Amino acid sequence: MAIIYRGKNFFLEKSKTAINGRTFIFDRIVNKEVVVIIPILNGKLMLERQKRPVINKTIIELPAGHIEKGENPKITAARELEEETGYIPTKIKHMLDTYTAPGLSTQLNHYFLADKFKKGRINRDKDESMKIFFTDIDAAIKMIKDKRIKDEKTILGILLLKNKKSLFSK
Repeated sequence: MAIIYRGKNFFLEKSKTAINGRTFIFDRIVNKEVVVIIPILNGKLMLERQKRPVINKTIIELPAGHIEKGENPKITAARELEEETGYIPTKIKHMLDTYTAPGLSTQLNHYFLADKFKKGRINRDKDESMKIFFTDIDAAIKMIKDKRIKDEKTILGILLLKNKKSLFSK
């Protein structure tokens, strides 16, 4: 394996892999894992309008962030939610883990539902620009249908919330 480029949250490498007895070379992006939080406050879904310089757009997203090395995803979810929104979850439940693009990247997303909070303190990174807003689940679904929400992890989080009873009942 040879690292081609190293960034803040990922690196790009050439990777050698054996498949069916033959060796192949793949380019892969090795990412930090991510938490995605689905926060419900007083029956409303909390979303962010966040400036994303990579695509040069402000988009609607669920709160999310990178897991630091050795950090428990549940702890990361609570930390990221407070940093971005000023709310500390006192009740948080793991829902699902998904790979973003397993043919290209190692990024694993951990989804958490949070619905009880105490007030904390916003402490955003210097390069983060976002505004928090609240909406109901049906309005969020309409935003997906109207193509106002295009962020994949946010779309999945909203659909998980909409279908959580049928998906996660035991």
